[in-house]
Amino acid sequence: MFDYEGDEHDVESAEQIFKIEYFYYIVDCILQSLSRRFQQVVSYNSMFGFLYSVKELKSIEQGQLLEKCKGLEASLSFEGQKDICGNDLFTELKVLRGLLPAEVETAAGVLRFMNRIQNPYPNTFIAYRILLTIPVTIASAERSSSMSQESLTSLATLSIEADTTAKVNFGKKN
Repeated sequence: MFDYEGDEHDVESAEQIFKIEYFYYIVDCILQSLSRRFQQVVSYNSMFGFLYSVKELKSIEQGQLLEKCKGLEASLSFEGQKDICGNDLFTELKVLRGLLPAEVETAAGVLRFMNRIQNPYPNTFIAYRILLTIPVTIASAERSSSMSQESLTSLATLSIEADTTAKVNFGKKN
């Protein structure tokens, strides 16, 4: 009935409004989140991929192994502090990969094997513990949980220092 000087305004359906204002927005957020997660996983794989795959660890050439160990050292360094020494990690991995039994096929299996042999490879032990801890910290679900980065760091430290933690008596004093 009303004509606004030739401008015809189509009344959009509720379905069309929902699609434009909500559905497309949600799909776009999901795609961006997946893209960020994929980038994190690619970065994570470039640092730790050679440790994650036992098959790759056993078959990688020594020159590449040394390069990857030094790269991991650089990735795990902050303000002059290093979690591992790349050269020592390289030496430890050269020996360890010859000792690994055929049934050890996963990174968790390597860590269990090192626990059984009483951990004579400190840099390798630290690298594998970090490798198996990091996926928890890159999950974006953490952002919506009540657990903060500080809590995750504390839990990782307790895990790394398991020998010391096992000696602590958390019971009440009488």
